[in-house]
Amino acid sequence: MHTEMIDYQDGDTQLEGYVAWDNSISGARPAVLVAHDWTGRRDFAKSKAEEMASLGYVGFALDMYGKGVFGADGDVEGNSALMNPLAGDRAALRARVAAALAAVRSIDVVDGSKVSAMGYCFGGMCVLELARAGADVGGVISIHGIFSAGDVSNEKITAKILCLHGQDDPMVPPEQVLEFENEMSAADADWQVHAYGGTMHDFYWVFGEADAIFIFEAPDTTAAMSMLLTLSTSGAVISHKTTALLSNEDAMEAMKMAGSKETGYR
Repeated sequence: MHTEMIDYQDGDTQLEGYVAWDNSISGARPAVLVAHDWTGRRDFAKSKAEEMASLGYVGFALDMYGKGVFGADGDVEGNSALMNPLAGDRAALRARVAAALAAVRSIDVVDGSKVSAMGYCFGGMCVLELARAGADVGGVISIHGIFSAGDVSNEKITAKILCLHGQDDPMVPPEQVLEFENEMSAADADWQVHAYGGTMHDFYWVFGEADAIFIFEAPDTTAAMSMLLTLSTSGAVISHKTTALLSNEDAMEAMKMAGSKETGYR
């Protein structure tokens, strides 16, 4: 598999995408843009680009923040500071995604007439805005993405739209879903929303002792407990177990503290 970093521009902002394709295949092929979550174009987005490459596409993990600019797992304040300027300025957000679309179409092995896009969380918002901007793409997929519209008028939506949504996602309440559905219907778009009952923000079906794993980020322990109580009293879940997850950065800091003289732990 061929992979490389590609520099491209949005106005004065230098961006860096990650592209992957199967170099055992000859000729031009379709491409899939992969829009990252609010932490930036990190390993997860790159791995999804490689998955697309393994399926015969060109996978392109786009960059919404700028070359070398990344957030971090668990850093709500820092990630918000990166995401909010674009989420609050949909014209700028659309221009940033359009720059990625132009960049992927400039790659020699890409069939520019066959490009689609997928995105996670903030990236889901990004690909929905690509569709709202009337971009000439085959389709967009929002995966636990944000549905709310901005203050920019929509162009004629030609892309097919699929949204994979956790029905109990606290970031996308039912009224936001209904507003989005009405918006898409009024636009005469080809759209679908697949809602997963009893599911919050991130969700994975698994084989083993548990039926599913849900991953969500809460600002504090009280908020996390409130979400769990809501889930427990809904009647949709018989039992659950909660595990707090640490980012690599937090884990390293904990290890440093454990080995310090102040804790006395060895």
